[in-house]
Amino acid sequence: MFTMSVNATENEIEKIWQLRDEQPRLAREKVQQLLLGIADEHLEARCFTILAFLCFRDNQFEAVTENVYKAKEILETTEDKLWLARLLGMSAVTHQYLGDKNMFFALMQKVLKLAHEINDSDRLFGTYHDLAIYYLDSREDFKKALEHFEKAKAYITEYHQEAFLYLNLGRLYALQGNYDFAQSNFHKALNLGKSHENQRIISFSHELLSWHYLAIQDFEQALSHNQLCKEARKHYDNVLAEDELQLAEIYYHMQSFDQALLVALSALESLDKEKFQSYKPKAYTLISQIYKAQKNYEQALTYFEQGSRLEKALNTEEQQKKQRTLELIYKTEQLKQEARLLEEKNKELEGYVKRLEELNEQVIELSVRDPLTGLYNRRLLFEQAENYCKLARRYGKPLTVAMIDIDHFKQVNDKFLHKAGDQVLVLLADLMQAHFREADLIARYGGEEFAVVMPETSLENAVIACERLRKTIETYDWSIIHPELRVTSSFGLVSQVVCENLEELFSLADKQLYKAKELGRNRLAF
Repeated sequence: MFTMSVNATENEIEKIWQLRDEQPRLAREKVQQLLLGIADEHLEARCFTILAFLCFRDNQFEAVTENVYKAKEILETTEDKLWLARLLGMSAVTHQYLGDKNMFFALMQKVLKLAHEINDSDRLFGTYHDLAIYYLDSREDFKKALEHFEKAKAYITEYHQEAFLYLNLGRLYALQGNYDFAQSNFHKALNLGKSHENQRIISFSHELLSWHYLAIQDFEQALSHNQLCKEARKHYDNVLAEDELQLAEIYYHMQSFDQALLVALSALESLDKEKFQSYKPKAYTLISQIYKAQKNYEQALTYFEQGSRLEKALNTEEQQKKQRTLELIYKTEQLKQEARLLEEKNKELEGYVKRLEELNEQVIELSVRDPLTGLYNRRLLFEQAENYCKLARRYGKPLTVAMIDIDHFKQVNDKFLHKAGDQVLVLLADLMQAHFREADLIARYGGEEFAVVMPETSLENAVIACERLRKTIETYDWSIIHPELRVTSSFGLVSQVVCENLEELFSLADKQLYKAKELGRNRLAF
């Protein structure tokens, strides 16, 4: 096996770090591949730092905590100030997300001290910029936000830093009602994006310009920039549902209520397909406002209530997630300190280290488990399924994937409330674990959809197992949740002897699931 020298590996890690903003998916692939061949724990710590950044970018905060924990002590021991500053910056903004303001500022001061010691302009820009964003987004102190933006400006070394500074300065001026300054900064960012052909910056600039023109009721310009945003977005991503929500809001303010409703409902449907929850309350609220403007008060109330319920559920789940993460962070730090003291005083260190390792396992376990059902999450599903796929190719064994969806689950939530819906998901997870083998990989795919990967299982045997589960779900006594509750499910199955493409396998199973629904639900399609 070819292995790189230490210097070559260091250079490769730095190149991956530079990819993190513009090509995050490629950066993740490269750093995970690099970790497979690294034996030096110091270089491993740098890789974990990159993973912490990428996980933060994807809102995977438990995984951020996991990677910070793996890297921090090694970087401190080796006095690697550059990478320690990068890591602590990620840890700081994670604490900001968790609502731990004091730890956020304490870590930011450590980062600034390290960055000044090594004269790291990139980290100095990033830290001052992050502090400015804190004051901006919290609406705590616009004057301090502007001061920190000005400090960040002194350390700009790359055009994309300058562009994002202009975008956020524009947001600041817009919140202050200084629309001329806001517009000027948005256009500065747009010009930088165009001159460097950076479609990401171009799309963000058009998005913010669209909101800007909507605020000053220049609807023609708002529509134009919304369209330009979507055109730029297509170069590096799909047009997002939130872009369509912006368009719907423009039509709403133009009092073109029919167009607004059509676009908003389409955006909500896209959010359902993407299983992307955080924008859905906004979509429900906007649709409610449109119906209200049309004097359709019954529909307005229906969508308002659905949005309120979903927002409450999301806030509760998010708060629980934050609380669990904070508890694990502080318990881990506490045990680390205890371990250091015991190492100096006596030989009882082994027991405390074991406790520390158990907590670390909990941190790792939290990052791969769905908090509601206890099943593996989508992240672990794809990582482990890839290994199954490789084994299937190597030994010529069949690999079968089943996609499972609860029929009319939205009606369960609407009729019996979200608490009952959560109980259904938990019970279904228990039934699945009882029906499938220990070797089978069971995961919550998203919302009310589950996935099962069955290694060395023919389609015929998988159909038998899934049909048995389907009947169990159909005949199960769901009245323990609510006397009127009945639950059925639909299954889509695909099997391949040679697993060439995992994503294609899941896509084919999803199509079979859709077919099962089209045929009337409560059945298998394969």
